[in-house]
This record gives sequence, structure tokens and C-alpha cells, in this order.
Amino acid sequence: MNDRCSDCGIWFIERQGDHWFFLLFIDRGLFIFPIIVGYYFGLRPEMLVALAVFLLLVFIVATPFRLGLSLAFEYFMRIKIKRDQ
Repeated sequence: MNDRCSDCGIWFIERQGDHWFFLLFIDRGLFIFPIIVGYYFGLRPEMLVALAVFLLLVFIVATPFRLGLSLAFEYFMRIKIKRDQ
């Protein structure tokens, strides 16, 4: 991944690790929350295991999307905070 935009020169990630906060919430929303909802609604243990395995595969395949989405949230918040100051 490039550090800067080739057209305008803006930094994509000013400080490494800033987008970790957003990645944490995206990961919980994609993986943990559906399992908790399934447990709450009384899915059988076999179905919960199948759901967990399916979500784990989706979790792995969707890694570029998850990282891009967390980077976009971090960028949006960085721009919004600078604009409001």
C-alpha cells in the first residue's frame, strides 16, 4: 500500500496504528455479533459452530475490505476533526 496519494500527496495513514480502533469495531460487528445473536435466539450448538466456521472464512476472505473500511473511517474522522477545529 502506498503511504501517500500519487495525485494530491495526502498521507493515507499519518500514524501507524490509528485505524486499529475502527478495525476492532468492524471485526466485532462481522464476527462476534452474529454469533451472540444466534446464541440469543437459541440456535443449536451445531448451527453455532457452523456459523462460526462460516464467519471465520468470511472474516479471512474479507480482510482487504475490512482494512480498507477501517482506513476510510480513520481518514474521515481525521478530516472531520481538522475541519471542526
